[in-house]
Amino acid sequence: MVWEEHLVGTIPPTAKVTHLFTDRYFTGLAILDYLVSRNVYLTGTVMTNRTDGVAESFLKDTCMERGSSVSRKSEDGKACLAKCKDKKSVLL
Repeated sequence: MVWEEHLVGTIPPTAKVTHLFTDRYFTGLAILDYLVSRNVYLTGTVMTNRTDGVAESFLKDTCMERGSSVSRKSEDGKACLAKCKDKKSVLL
């Protein structure tokens, strides 16, 4: 996780909340835990293989109608994973 620490190293560790928006290559549960400990909140699309198996519990794309969504929240309340479907599905 060295590169994640390097990416947010320039953000001053203040009491002020910082929001970080990323694409799917920089979004995952490992970096999310690190960022929340530094008072930085993360929003972004995520690849299925970076969800620790949570994405497999969602409905398959063929079972979802256009405009529908499903979500799961972590037990500690620090993370939420949502799947939305338009023409294709997106994990956030």
